[in-house]
Amino acid sequence: MLVSLEIRNFLLIKKLSINLIKGFNTFTGETGAGKSIIIDALKLALGGKNNSNHNLKDNEITTIKAVFEINQKIKNNLDSLNIEIEDDYLIVERQIDINQKSKILLNNQITSLTAVKKTLGNIIEFQENYEQQELYNNKYFLDFIDKTGSIDTSELKQKFKILKNSKDEYFNHALNEKNIQEKIEILSSKIKKIKLLNPKKNEYQKLSDQRNLNKNSKKIADLTSELKNLINSFNNNGLLTDIEKNINKLTEFDKSYEDLSSKFSSSALEITEFINDLDNTFEKFDFNEIDFNDVEDRIYQYQQLSKFFDVDPDKLSEKYEEVEEEINQLQNFDKEKK
Repeated sequence: MLVSLEIRNFLLIKKLSINLIKGFNTFTGETGAGKSIIIDALKLALGGKNNSNHNLKDNEITTIKAVFEINQKIKNNLDSLNIEIEDDYLIVERQIDINQKSKILLNNQITSLTAVKKTLGNIIEFQENYEQQELYNNKYFLDFIDKTGSIDTSELKQKFKILKNSKDEYFNHALNEKNIQEKIEILSSKIKKIKLLNPKKNEYQKLSDQRNLNKNSKKIADLTSELKNLINSFNNNGLLTDIEKNINKLTEFDKSYEDLSSKFSSSALEITEFINDLDNTFEKFDFNEIDFNDVEDRIYQYQQLSKFFDVDPDKLSEKYEEVEEEINQLQNFDKEKK
């Protein structure tokens, strides 16, 4: 707390010493008696800006000395500035000469205005004209009570933050409450559209592959038919058998044809196996069973629904699960609310 104030050569005051007591202190007097000058002097001592001509004569110096009893708060401020004061009292002295040059001291050691302000900024407070607006500020009063009572508000602030977040979350849900049923109806309408299609994973890609195959089905069918005719003609003519018989007859007359006969027999066997494999492959394709219209229609449904939901066609099955989950969440919230 402020213990005493000494003022020399400051405006109307030549010399004044004031000792303050614990509790409430007051200055009374007529207008112009110097009450405000005392407050201005104290402000100047605490690092305030010097805006006055102090009516100094040659060799005179304005001196303002304020003495504070060092409490824990002042000690903490000094420690944060790495300033060591061994005394029980903090003496702040401001000196200003006739040329308006000033210096400030802490317990007779020259220091900076910034150091003084940081040391005593939260220790003393000034209320002046037109500052009564703070009387209507709840935050000001809460801070004042906390400072006066040295109340540690860190835990309280943490609990208040949790409470505020919970309230915000509740009000957000409450704000959306009136729209929940409407949202459920909209989402239900959307999920009905998906259910009509009943999309399956990877189905769209399979349909696309099937459609590409269908586009070439006519060419495949024509080529297959032509190859089947050639194979049947080849088998019916028995050309390979006739050739083999004639080569064997040549071998009877000339042994040099034996190698050729052996090679032809082997080749003929391979050709026969190839024709059989080709024929088996054809049997696997039955283009008469392909329903081109069904494939195209389902692809069209996928594409239209994907535009409606603004997703890729192959993501529609995932979209179904997403919409279903959102509906469940809204319905559960509605039940809990009731």
